[in-house]
Amino acid sequence: ALRIWLKLSLFRMAVRRRLMMLCAVAASGGAALAMGLTSRRVAVWRSAALLASAQATAAFATATKAAGATRRFSVADHAFERLDAGTDRVVAVGDVHGDLAKLRQLLVRHGLEDGGDGGDFGYGRWTGGGATLVQVGDCIDRGPYDVGTLLYLESLARQAARAGGAVVRMLGNHELLNCLGDMRFIIPETLREPMLPPAGLGSAFEFSKPAPDMQALLERRIEIFKPGHGWLATDVLSRFLVYAKVGSTVFVHGSLAVASRRGNALDALLPGAKRGETVATTEALEAFNAKTQQWLREGEATESSGPIFSRNPAPMKYPTSSPNARQPIANPDKVPDPPFGLMEAQGPLWDRRSSRPAGAGLLPKPYDDLGFKLAGLGAKRLVVGHTPQIGTGINSAPAAGGAEIWRIDTGMSDAFRDFGGGIPEALEILRDGEEVNVLTLDGKVDARSRDAAMMSAAQEP
Repeated sequence: ALRIWLKLSLFRMAVRRRLMMLCAVAASGGAALAMGLTSRRVAVWRSAALLASAQATAAFATATKAAGATRRFSVADHAFERLDAGTDRVVAVGDVHGDLAKLRQLLVRHGLEDGGDGGDFGYGRWTGGGATLVQVGDCIDRGPYDVGTLLYLESLARQAARAGGAVVRMLGNHELLNCLGDMRFIIPETLREPMLPPAGLGSAFEFSKPAPDMQALLERRIEIFKPGHGWLATDVLSRFLVYAKVGSTVFVHGSLAVASRRGNALDALLPGAKRGETVATTEALEAFNAKTQQWLREGEATESSGPIFSRNPAPMKYPTSSPNARQPIANPDKVPDPPFGLMEAQGPLWDRRSSRPAGAGLLPKPYDDLGFKLAGLGAKRLVVGHTPQIGTGINSAPAAGGAEIWRIDTGMSDAFRDFGGGIPEALEILRDGEEVNVLTLDGKVDARSRDAAMMSAAQEP
C-alpha cells in the first residue's frame, strides 16, 4: 500500500510539473503546446518570448517617454507627494463656492469632462485621460450646489483613476467650518439638495430626524458633515488633503505656513520634535494630512487640538446669519475639535499672506523665505486659493530663489458677481512648469506673459 501511495504521489508530481511547463510555454510563446517537446526546445521558446517581451517593453518605454507620459504609482490617501498624479498636464481650479455650473462649464471647455450625465453618480464622463485636476478647496458655501459639487469631484476622481489620470482635492476653510457645524455661509437653495449618499458611495446612511421645514433641513446638513458620523465627512471629505505636491508644484488652500499663536502646527505630529523647531518637511506635511483625514473619518478628538474659537452652545437656527468666521460658531452635537493648526489664523486654511490680491505683494516676514521652503520640498512653485483675485484673475507673485506663487481664486461663483467676480478661470501647468497657461471660457493665454503685461500696465503713470 505504501509503494502504491508513493507511486501515485510521484505520478501526480510528474503530471503537475508537466502542466506547469505547458502553462509556462503557452504564456511565453503560445506555440509550444505539444506534449513531446524537449526541454531544449522549451528553453528556445522561452528565450524567444523573453526577447520579444523585452523588445516590446523597450519600445513602449521609448514611446511613453516621447509622449511625455509619467509613470504612475499607487500612493496612500494622505500622501503629500502625489506620485499617482501625472505632471504633463495639471489643471488647477480655485474656490468654486457651490457654483457647479461654472465649474463644469470650464472643465468641459478644456477637455476634462464631456458635459453629459454618463459618468459616476449621474455626472459627466471624465475625458482628461492622463491629466491631473487639482481643486484647492472651498468647493462649498455661498452657492446653490454644495453637495453636488463635492459629489461631482468624487465622480471625476473615480473615473480619472480608472483612466490613468488623477483628481486631487484639497480642504478649504469652508469645508472645515461645515464640518464644525458652522453653516452661516450657506444659501437657502443648497438645503434643497438631496442629502442622502448616492448608490455606490460608502455605507448606508439614515437621518435621525424627519425634515418638515428649513430648520430640520439645516440640521440634516449639519449631520452629513459631522466628522466620524456624516457620510460626506467619512466617505468623501476624508480623502481630501491639506497639503499636496504634484511634480514640482505644491498646492494648499491658504498658505504653506504652519506657525500659529500657540507654536508650530506640525510640532505635535512628529515624535521627538521640539516646539517651534519643526519645519515643513514631506514627513510633517503627510502627518498633518493623515491626522486631518483621521479626524474626518473617525471623529476622534486630538490631544493637541486645544481650545478653538468660543462656540455658542445653542443650536444654529435658520436662517443662518453673521458671515464672520471669527464669531462663535454653533456646535450643538459637540463635534470633536480638529487637529491643532487647522483653525489657526496663520494655519494652512486661513493664512492670506500668500493669496493677497495682485499688486498687494507679500508681507516681508515670515514669507521672505518661502522660496527656500519650497526648495526644501523639491518644489518650484506654490498654488493657493482662498482670496478672490477680483479684477485681475489668476496672477503670480515672486518668491526667493526664483520660486512662483500662483493665486488662482478668481471668485468664479455668481455669489461674487456683484463685486466684479463670477469669472471662471483655471491654471494649466504643462510639462511640470515648462509652460503655464490661464484657461478661460474663451480659450487660454500664456500666464506669465499676461502677468508681465498686467505688471507693466500697473507701473505706467
